Amino acid sequence: MLFPGEAATSGDLIALGSLFLLVTLLFSCQIYNCAAATAGFAMILALLGQIILAWLTGPFAGEGDTWPEGPVFCVFTEGISCWNMDLMQWLLFFLLLMSNLAGTLASIPAVGGLVKRLCDPSLQPWAADEAVPSELVESCPSLTVLVPCYMPNEQGLIMGTINHILSQVRYPRSFTLVICYNTPRPLAIEEELLAMDGDKFANPHGGEPHVLRVLRVADSTSKAHNLNAAMREVHTENVVMYDADHYPDPKSLLILTSFMRAHKCACVQGSTYIRDIGYSPLAQIINAEFFITHFIIFPAQQTASGTGFFGGSNALWRSSALKRQTFRHDVQTEDIEYSARMLLSGGTKIRFCPEARAGELP
Repeated sequence: MLFPGEAATSGDLIALGSLFLLVTLLFSCQIYNCAAATAGFAMILALLGQIILAWLTGPFAGEGDTWPEGPVFCVFTEGISCWNMDLMQWLLFFLLLMSNLAGTLASIPAVGGLVKRLCDPSLQPWAADEAVPSELVESCPSLTVLVPCYMPNEQGLIMGTINHILSQVRYPRSFTLVICYNTPRPLAIEEELLAMDGDKFANPHGGEPHVLRVLRVADSTSKAHNLNAAMREVHTENVVMYDADHYPDPKSLLILTSFMRAHKCACVQGSTYIRDIGYSPLAQIINAEFFITHFIIFPAQQTASGTGFFGGSNALWRSSALKRQTFRHDVQTEDIEYSARMLLSGGTKIRFCPEARAGELP
């Protein structure tokens, strides 16, 4: 039986769980990248299997026509007498109660965040591959793209990233791409990059050509040094940051810009996923984790706390806000530390927009 008379069976749990996952998966594939959604819900299915296994084999196991013994089930059928448990049973009951309470409370902002995103008018124009709205083209702010990198490790990646950003990322106005890097020793690729400094590249999506700037930051030992040096060269309204291995989705920059204008925030943080996954099980697991984190956990956190945070890459900033403080080079995660200082200083509104996506290497 699918729904219980006196008791639920393991088949009931499997049927209900499978139905829930199927409906949710079909719904998600209409909105998000289906491969990422599949990976994410495969992880949820694995967790559901663990719960069912624990229920069938644990101290409160039982199925069929009677409820399993224990505090979670028997209180509805046998009254207060079923609470006669030993210390370990009480401990397990308390842990299960706290876990379910935490999950229930977490689901409220998660649902709220999902509903807000589905109803957000700033995201609706990007549901299909449509032309850029005319009002966005006319009011598109000036933009600088920053790509900090540690050249010895990323010299094999940077040319591909430059080509992708200049040729694939849609933006109806010209922008300046700044490659700000540091290296402890001279490298052959530096000559090639410096020869391209100041070159103009046709904007395939309309507007004036893009400009490439190459900036070697002397005495730099960190990403923070590179960003601080590059920000002194920024004179545009907005600035967006990408890591050296990030390939932004073609529409992601437009989505960030539209979202920022609609929500009047100082920073919009996009999401990341694993590109070029292939058949690597580890990459599939990481991609699933990224999907759950960016599309469920972060929006829920924003709904619960009233703010997002800056994650260091695939983030669009108003230049005037970003220049209020500098990045610290003496901390392990300069992006999170910078985000905390900006939020604590007051007046900085940061929002998550997971629909603006960028792919990174595993």
